[in-house]
Amino acid sequence: MPPRTKRPFLQFFENHTNDLNDSDAEWWPFLSLRCAPHERMTIARTLLLAVAYAAPAALLAVVLGTVLGEPIEPSQLFVFLPASILGVFLLLQVSVAYSWNRRAVRLRARAPMAQPAPALRRGRRRRR
Repeated sequence: MPPRTKRPFLQFFENHTNDLNDSDAEWWPFLSLRCAPHERMTIARTLLLAVAYAAPAALLAVVLGTVLGEPIEPSQLFVFLPASILGVFLLLQVSVAYSWNRRAVRLRARAPMAQPAPALRRGRRRRR
């Protein structure tokens, strides 16, 4: 059981979000973008996920809007697509990355300090 905090709602939110984060089904099309639980989710990774999720969804919305009779002008697309990506990025940063990074800090703090591997020498060995 996770440690109790003064903010039980935030702890509940973090636990629930990380339960979803750990599900392969939630990452299905982009499973290769998921980092290990002890690694921080960087801003670059979050931005990549936002582009991967929002760009196809925004383009699908444009196509559906055109088919249903509410076409979007090309000039509006230059605003709609980046705005969609920004919105998804902010949502991922505030929810997924926040919870993921808090857990990563706890996991790294709990892990024993790993001994560094001995450096391997390059080149040929000398014969004696």
